[in-house]
Amino acid sequence: MTSPTAKFVQHIVDRCDDLGVRADLRSGVAIPIDRAPRMHAHVARWTRDDYPYETAARYTVAALIAYKPEGAIPDESPGNLGASLALATHLVADTRERLLHMVTSQPPSRMPVTVARVVAQLRDGEIPVDFVRLCDDLNAWPWRRRDITRRWMQSYYRHTIPTNDDNE
Repeated sequence: MTSPTAKFVQHIVDRCDDLGVRADLRSGVAIPIDRAPRMHAHVARWTRDDYPYETAARYTVAALIAYKPEGAIPDESPGNLGASLALATHLVADTRERLLHMVTSQPPSRMPVTVARVVAQLRDGEIPVDFVRLCDDLNAWPWRRRDITRRWMQSYYRHTIPTNDDNE
């Protein structure tokens, strides 16, 4: 069974084939929803009035998919945002770690803009991002921030810190 978030992500990827729709969605990269009116026609039907964090997550993810739709649904999930950051070898290690700490320290109100800036850098380097997982994590951020932060950090460090077995 496909989750509602997965259906949403697939819908946005499909809609990005239309260059006008893609431009409308891309207009919302790293800006608050109220400053991205062109997105409403394409995302509003996937949101609910009583769920502002879900709405913010979906607008953020829609804009990021439109930013670079090629490969937006990877054949294999890279994992969470921490794992994607670990794969970003086009960025200096200190930069990747700084981005991880920056994004995980954000309050819910700043998370959509901050995560958009981080993910845009990943996508510029052709790094896969699991947008379904990202959307779900952003939606849960206000209530599960500590858990999500821990998972992202653990994923990042599991991929970047060699174990003793790697050194032999």
